[in-house]
Amino acid sequence: MKKLCVMLMCACLMTACSSGTTDTTPAAEIFTAAATETEAASEAETTAAATEAETEVAATEVDKTVVSEQAKAIIEAVMNAPNPDLSFYPYMTTIGLDTSQDELESQMAETQEAKDQVYENWDNLLGQYFAAGMLDRFISEGMSGQYLMKADMEDIEISVKDIQLVERGDYVETVLVNLQVGDQEESVTWEFTHDETGLITKVRPADRKSVV
Repeated sequence: MKKLCVMLMCACLMTACSSGTTDTTPAAEIFTAAATETEAASEAETTAAATEAETEVAATEVDKTVVSEQAKAIIEAVMNAPNPDLSFYPYMTTIGLDTSQDELESQMAETQEAKDQVYENWDNLLGQYFAAGMLDRFISEGMSGQYLMKADMEDIEISVKDIQLVERGDYVETVLVNLQVGDQEESVTWEFTHDETGLITKVRPADRKSVV
């Protein structure tokens, strides 16, 4: 009887061990597969992040061998004159002493409306090339209107003949522009400062001389 009990117990233990071994194998396989999938997903995310970073770097890289699109657009707008769409000069009116209040208010309203339209023309043409607030500064400092006003005041034509890159770094480029000003030729060198995204933050004349 004792031998029978011992044999039954051994059989039960063997069955239990056998069952445990059978159940463990699938679980291990599932764990391994999950770990593999997690590792693959992690690698994919890392690769995607690296690709995105490379794309961002490429987007901000500067071709230092050519004049930037921003500088070229600004030069073409400023130095080809006359251009009534961009000139504020016609709206610099003089109000007579005998002008009535009603006439004064009417003239001022018309003038302001015309100036607003000119500014909108500037914004539509060059706004995309300037950092926030810098187009306003460019216009208010008079850089934008010097050639346009000269053409209007002297009744002459001014045109860009040639644009040449003098030097270009990561943030600053210097550009030489050859102009036809009436019956004379003129060269002017302008300096353009860019921010980290390539937008213009400052424009200034670097040098100026006439060549007849």
